[in-house]
Amino acid sequence: MSSQCPLPVEWLSFVEGQPDAPSGSHLDECLACREFVELLKEEADSPKTTESRWLEALDLSQSRPWVESHPGHWSFGDVWLSASSYESKGYQYRDLDRLPMLILGEAPSTDGFKWLEVAPMWVDSEHAGQTDLVLESGHTTLGSPFRVMFSLQTVVAWDQLDSLVGKLTSSGATLMTAAIAGALDESHFGIPLSEPDEWRLAADRSIREITSVLAGFYAMRSEANVDAVNDLAADVAPRTHRTVEMEIQQVVSGRSLALAASMGGGDVEYRVVLKTGRQVLEAQLKQEFTQDTLFIIIESLRQIDAPVRFITNAERLQHPVITPWHSVRVGDSVTLGTGLGVLPAEVHLHVELQ
Repeated sequence: MSSQCPLPVEWLSFVEGQPDAPSGSHLDECLACREFVELLKEEADSPKTTESRWLEALDLSQSRPWVESHPGHWSFGDVWLSASSYESKGYQYRDLDRLPMLILGEAPSTDGFKWLEVAPMWVDSEHAGQTDLVLESGHTTLGSPFRVMFSLQTVVAWDQLDSLVGKLTSSGATLMTAAIAGALDESHFGIPLSEPDEWRLAADRSIREITSVLAGFYAMRSEANVDAVNDLAADVAPRTHRTVEMEIQQVVSGRSLALAASMGGGDVEYRVVLKTGRQVLEAQLKQEFTQDTLFIIIESLRQIDAPVRFITNAERLQHPVITPWHSVRVGDSVTLGTGLGVLPAEVHLHVELQ
């Protein structure tokens, strides 16, 4: 999106063919608006919306223009548009469609960068999946329903955000705090996908692609920091390392998974097991959905005294995600990655031993 884009509500007139519709030529150069209009047309052609004057059923009374400002500070619950162009430390992009990003908090600063945890949000709340928190029109100062896509939560640099357009209201902030704490039931979230190729995935495609570009800078800097630490450790005390794939088992537990916000029941847990020679490492593989965090909880160790690190891979990941070195003990929780957008069932996990 850009400041020249028509507001989402203006495209409703375009779909109905009314004379005050915004210029169709804008669609030739704006991917975000193009996909939004296509989704509106699909809704208009669907059996649920073929009744005459179907748009009259939409409540647009609270919608407001998005007025951009540029304060020099941020707060929890702010809604910022991402920058369309960015360049720093060898990472750059240009002419990227802008997305509204909800600020969830501050990530640890590294290399002099101020990092923020953010989640993209979009106006098509009717497309919300089970990890999307649904915001009603009164939950933000923008006055429209939104969905917050926790599955695409990521970390960006402060200067990757361009302008403030709104924020959560007090009721919205209360709802968001409860979601992050895992204190909401499934009624506040969307409907689970029924099959892998469901058409709702197409609605997320451009948002996922834009978020991936935004997240790439943090991923690049994180890898650089890990490599620097490992290089320093190798210089001080070089060691011989070996990498072993861990077996992932699905276990019927007889109880529901502790999914964030009680978003889904299930009786399958994921366990990861390493048994090589006399060395044993067993752990539970879990996912916290509101933060989209994959982590393991160490349950059993034998003859693993030196630090280890874990390498997470999946078909949907562009590259493996490597943790720092950890001296693990029984009961420890080790974060494998945040904002990866993959489920435990998709993961291939390796452990690197010293």
